[in-house]
Amino acid sequence: MPINQQLTPEEKARKRIDEMFAEAGWKVQPRDQFSPTLSAVALEEGILQGNLEADYLLFISGKAVGVLEAKREEINVDTPIVEEQAVKYTKKLPDWYQSWQQPLPIAYVSNGKQLLFKDLRKPDSDFVACYNADNIDARKETYDAESNPNGRWRKYDVGEILKRDKTSLDITWLKQTSDETNYSLSELMDIIQEKAENITSAVAELQNLLKDIAE
Repeated sequence: MPINQQLTPEEKARKRIDEMFAEAGWKVQPRDQFSPTLSAVALEEGILQGNLEADYLLFISGKAVGVLEAKREEINVDTPIVEEQAVKYTKKLPDWYQSWQQPLPIAYVSNGKQLLFKDLRKPDSDFVACYNADNIDARKETYDAESNPNGRWRKYDVGEILKRDKTSLDITWLKQTSDETNYSLSELMDIIQEKAENITSAVAELQNLLKDIAE
């Protein structure tokens, strides 16, 4: 019998979440093996105030930045109960951990299939589904210059992309910069968001071009 069939639903979800962390460049560590020298760490069963535990306590450069609340696959994580639990945990960091800010600014919820994210620096924001390449064809444009200028999904034609200041699929920006460069959490988040949007738009346009060629 394959190993996956012997896992409990909770273990299956955790296995998939661990894989997602690894694919994104994060290292999943047991809490008794935490090392602040690692750049991106998801600490399993991170201890919180009030005898609580975060399924994953997230650290960047040795400082706590957020939590991920994990559920088994059949549980819908896009519900107030699950989301409120994750938000609650961002406010329970013990004093012995360093952090980028308090409460922690990032909350995720996942069941191994769904992965939702909330930026707690924006109090009125909702949990939103994270980027998923598998559903790109099903997305609908939500951007409108007049009625919804902050829409999450926006189409670009080739001309608009080429007019952009940094039109490139070069990913050398991922290399670590000088050790003397210190970004605030806000600056770091803005850089990541900008780069992610550029890459996503470029890849989507490339896929459209390839589709046109195939037809």
